[in-house]
Amino acid sequence: MRRCDPCCWLLGWIVVLVAMIVVAVLVQPLDGKYGAILLYALLGLAFLTICLLVPCSIYAGIPPLPSSAASCDAVIDAIPLAAPGRIGELGCGWGDLALALADRFEGSEIVGFEMSPLPYAVASCRGSAVPNLEVRLDDFSEEDLGEFDLLICYLSDEHVAALATQLTAQIRKECVVVSSTFAVREWPLFAR
Repeated sequence: MRRCDPCCWLLGWIVVLVAMIVVAVLVQPLDGKYGAILLYALLGLAFLTICLLVPCSIYAGIPPLPSSAASCDAVIDAIPLAAPGRIGELGCGWGDLALALADRFEGSEIVGFEMSPLPYAVASCRGSAVPNLEVRLDDFSEEDLGEFDLLICYLSDEHVAALATQLTAQIRKECVVVSSTFAVREWPLFAR
């Protein structure tokens, strides 16, 4: 099992705690049994969210993070291909970049890999009406990446290092790899 940075844990718990406090403050003015039912339902939902995200964050080694529109645009602008055939997004999280890719490259087939169930469910629902997008609940390290013309990833240094070995063994020479934020330094074909 992979480790998660304690700072990620702390930040995640702080966000959830603040959310619970905000919900309690908003629901407090509601008197009677309906206020209590709503409060308990929201707290139960927060607890369920924690139960779904925390184990996956521990296993994956990083919590799923949403991508801003600016970061999606920056990644898409870094793609040197006019019309890649098959695009793989390794760790698609909530689906922001996968949806942007599907919109920009309408003639391409986009496959997003996510191994955390909650972000996968959100990405899958968001992309369900997009004909050129498939979101898979899979660990991309167990997949054959040789079928893709373009691979995009936003992974931690540890995950990128492991990915370098997989890329060397599986991808074709023509495949383009775009790594956001973290360089694939261990990969012999690394270029800036």
